[in-house]
Amino acid sequence: DVCSKELHQEILDYTYAIHDHCLPRSGAYHEIFLMQGDDMAEKTQIMGSIPVEEEPLYGLTYLPRKFKVAVAIPPSNDVDLFAHCAGFIAIIEHGKLQGFNVAVGGGLGFTHNNQKTHPRLADVIGFCRPSDAKYVCECILTVARDFGDRTGRKHARIKYTVEDYGAEWYREQVEDRLGFKLEPAKPYRFEHRGDFHGWVKGSDGLWNCGLLVPIGRVKDSSRVCLRKIAEELRGEGAIRMTCNQGVVLEGISENKKATVQRLLNEYKVMHSKETTVSGLRRNMVACVALPTCPLAFAEAERYLPTLVERLEAVTERCGISQDDIVIRMTGCPNSCGRPSMAEIGFIGKAPGTYNMYLGADFVGHRLNALFAESVNEDQIIKILTPMFASYGQEREKTERFGDFLIRKKKVKPMTYGRDWWSLPEV
Repeated sequence: DVCSKELHQEILDYTYAIHDHCLPRSGAYHEIFLMQGDDMAEKTQIMGSIPVEEEPLYGLTYLPRKFKVAVAIPPSNDVDLFAHCAGFIAIIEHGKLQGFNVAVGGGLGFTHNNQKTHPRLADVIGFCRPSDAKYVCECILTVARDFGDRTGRKHARIKYTVEDYGAEWYREQVEDRLGFKLEPAKPYRFEHRGDFHGWVKGSDGLWNCGLLVPIGRVKDSSRVCLRKIAEELRGEGAIRMTCNQGVVLEGISENKKATVQRLLNEYKVMHSKETTVSGLRRNMVACVALPTCPLAFAEAERYLPTLVERLEAVTERCGISQDDIVIRMTGCPNSCGRPSMAEIGFIGKAPGTYNMYLGADFVGHRLNALFAESVNEDQIIKILTPMFASYGQEREKTERFGDFLIRKKKVKPMTYGRDWWSLPEV
């Protein structure tokens, strides 16, 4: 109801316009990383033999670090918009796109025991019209290019530029380069971050179905099922990955819906509130970690489902098994699984041990705070069991788990990333 198929496509077109406008123009990437010849020894210059190539946005120096951009359509914050260098929040009124609220300065990675590093959520600095979004993104990029720290890699992200100079200063720099002022940010409301599950009919009359794929690993019966669905849907529909490690079957006609449903049932693919088992399982996210990632200190993808299964037994006893609670885990503080924005977050310290963070909000406006260091599985269960019991008995109507922990003063609200290393108030 909030966003029709046609409106979603319009926003997607502007997203692609932002992407295409900010692409590098030179062949430097190809010269460095792409080679040709039998021995892969000769580097290739794909742009010809022009001595000096034009690079209008990135200049001669490129950016100090990566530049991540996200676009969100309220009330869904499924992209975790405030975790990115730049973000655009679609403002829709009466079914029409009015423009985008602009956010800058997000990023979650940090380094254990290095208090000069910390996660940070982006600040909303204004509003722009749809056609101006790509130019706003360009200006955010060039400010980072000109003022980003190039002396230390760990301090080179846009979030530290915003933290050091201030969001107001960054907005002024963007406006100077744009040649006009951003409008004040428009009201908006995020209500959830996770994926939808089950069947939803679009404004085009076609059906979409959200599937729960635990930790994003398509395997076993789910893999067979998706292959058979793809064979049945040949010539129509699509299979899309989500930002929360799920899958959406898109654009299914009425006469194919029953066939897809039969396959989902036959192969026991989780796709509804009944089949997704619990609120924890619906909202768990983990990075790949060990053994694939060389940066990981601990397990994440292979272990989180095991931990969640034990926690499900606790939530069942406490009467909250169907309450959505965001739980995330990563094997290292680079935070690819976005644990710093989870109501319950774990960051690996060593094999089998994790730092435990609590108290982020459900929709992604607040970071969590350190609650316990270097805890193992049994300690995690021991810590969370009384919290779940208290939540089941003492929560206010519609109160989320992270907000409950803040109200009960289990942890302090982590309003600013710069406070990440301060001690929790327990």
